[in-house]
Amino acid sequence: MNDLQRQLQNQNFTVVAVNLDEDLSAAKQFLEQTTAGFPVLYDPEGRLPTQFSVQAMPTSFLLNPQGKIVWQHQGFLPKDAAKIQHIIQQKMQGA
Repeated sequence: MNDLQRQLQNQNFTVVAVNLDEDLSAAKQFLEQTTAGFPVLYDPEGRLPTQFSVQAMPTSFLLNPQGKIVWQHQGFLPKDAAKIQHIIQQKMQGA
């Protein structure tokens, strides 16, 4: 996500992560070891997965400037990173 943020930040793109850990100290400890170059929001009550019908973790959403979901991806494998970035760039051009 850091690479994606760095590569697309000049194209009106921002990664926003939502952490669902009930224990925020564990999340904060992780972020001390693995710096996020993007905002990390906290939803310890787990409301967002229900609102967005999340079926798998992680789930990523691409929103257009109007806030409409234009693409959704479930799961993540490092080998798929380039393919996902290409899809995101295509969707951004069509937005």
